[in-house]
Amino acid sequence: MVATNTDAAEVGYDPSTRTILSNSHSRLDAHTDGARGFSDQYPDLLALLCAQQAASGGESFMVDGQYLCDAIARDPEQRHLARFLWGVPIEQCMPMGDTPPESPNYLRSRRPVASRTPGGRPTVRYHQHQRALDDGPADDRDRAHLATWQLLGQQAAAAAPRFLLRPGELLSVDNYRVFHGREPYPGSERLLHRILAFTDMSFGGRNIGPAGGRRPGSNSATVQP
Repeated sequence: MVATNTDAAEVGYDPSTRTILSNSHSRLDAHTDGARGFSDQYPDLLALLCAQQAASGGESFMVDGQYLCDAIARDPEQRHLARFLWGVPIEQCMPMGDTPPESPNYLRSRRPVASRTPGGRPTVRYHQHQRALDDGPADDRDRAHLATWQLLGQQAAAAAPRFLLRPGELLSVDNYRVFHGREPYPGSERLLHRILAFTDMSFGGRNIGPAGGRRPGSNSATVQP
């Protein structure tokens, strides 16, 4: 498992222990796990197993991205935003620093915010690295729509209920529908185990086997603190 989240709350990855090292003093904003580091074939299931919770703070929250998109589509004043979310491709992977875009190692995912898998499953992605196409023409309307989407996601996250996982509790999430995040907390004792799973309903799931595509399976990592 590689560290796929480069928000301010995550500061590194220890490959020897498969541990994501977090800055507990920063809030982890709402995001779709793996959407920035797995290109189009990002995992459709997320599981978080709590081994140890913080003494205070560290509350988790979730946002139903599909409900948010549906609410936008129902609002006549947001019809242009709805068309953007389903119809305009954007950059979905995080920038790769000094890696040139023409490099075969440069991860690309150019899909709209909302799309469907080859099997017809709806998906919605949200994270702070979503941006207009790097090499596309500047379109102020699309940039404004993307900024509105980011703002609506922030507002939904701020209003979402907070909850704590207790040691031994497992949270399973539809990663194609739900964004999640957590509040800051003091100390370094918090320990969660994360599993990212790929089912035959994920992107690439219809091309299973040695000839190409991803087999259903999972990758795991530990999130600490």
